[in-house]
Amino acid sequence: MFGRNRSYVAALGGLVALLSAGAATVEPARQPESAPKAAPNAPKPDAGSDQHLSRYDRESLAVARTANRIAETANLIAEAQRSYALGQLILTIFGVGFTGVAAFFAYRATHWAKEAATAARESAAADNAALEETRKASADARKDAIEQGKRFNEQLHLADQTMQFTARTARAMGDTALETRAGAKAMRDVATAMTTNVQQIIESVAVSRRVANSQRLFGEAQLRAYVSVLIGIARYQNSLTGLWFETQPFMRNTGSTTARNLRWRVACDVLPNPLPPDFRFPIPAHKEGSSLLPAGETFLMTSVVDHMVPDDVAWAAMMGRDTGFFVWGYVIYEDIFHRTHRTTFAQQIMFDYIGERDQNWNLPPPTVRGLYLSKHNRAN
Repeated sequence: MFGRNRSYVAALGGLVALLSAGAATVEPARQPESAPKAAPNAPKPDAGSDQHLSRYDRESLAVARTANRIAETANLIAEAQRSYALGQLILTIFGVGFTGVAAFFAYRATHWAKEAATAARESAAADNAALEETRKASADARKDAIEQGKRFNEQLHLADQTMQFTARTARAMGDTALETRAGAKAMRDVATAMTTNVQQIIESVAVSRRVANSQRLFGEAQLRAYVSVLIGIARYQNSLTGLWFETQPFMRNTGSTTARNLRWRVACDVLPNPLPPDFRFPIPAHKEGSSLLPAGETFLMTSVVDHMVPDDVAWAAMMGRDTGFFVWGYVIYEDIFHRTHRTTFAQQIMFDYIGERDQNWNLPPPTVRGLYLSKHNRAN
């Protein structure tokens, strides 16, 4: 539509230019010399009107005015086209922005989906590993059952051979009564057979005894008590209130039955840190007990440093720098099978400040954490 208007405007402009050129070349016709002159009192045309122009000039002027109006209309159309193009540009910019935001959220969704898929694969791998361990345990149990069935079959076979040897012995003894020489040979055969039978019975009994001992040890290992010493709670030194270092490690029975006749010794002190490689903790002098510790239950042991250390040393011990706060000792107990067990433990206790100071610039209460000293923790 706008292109068609431009064509009209161009055509009208060319027409105006042509008419103007024609008007410039055409000269007005001369009046003949014999033509009468105008009367001196005839009214003069108004300077502001077009009456003083010729008809051709008036038509040219009308065409020019029409061309101007068409040009103004074309300018208005061009202005509308520029506004429309600006609106299209703004909408395009917003569309590109929205497309970028959508692409970002699509990327994040893809990233989250990949993370979820990775977590699912890891979970599936863990499940497969657990299933593989279960299969291996089932295979071992199946092998043990097959082996035990073979031993029972061997025992039955030995018993059958024993009965056969007994029958042959009876027949041999009957033949002995009839014929001495044949009887003597049969007796020798019986003696040989009985010797072989006795040897096989002895081997079978030994195999059965080993199987019974293995089953008994396995059952006792599953049913006995296991007492471990874990890092418990602790209190740091405060010279203002007169409190000394104190710790309370706790024992836990992780076995299936009760630990009986429970006895322990525990001590704590501030020592150089790190400890020398050949360091040996002294045996605590104070002995406590005896008690019962049921399966799955815990029991606290308490030990207090019997002296006040300097504040700078106490602070370093709390942080585990140059000096350390250590607790050590051992636990002795009996299981339900009347066997005695001993657990030796040694731990380093530290205090961490987690959080920010309050409005009075005071630190929050510290949290307790500890380290198990590998060379000094063992059990029989």
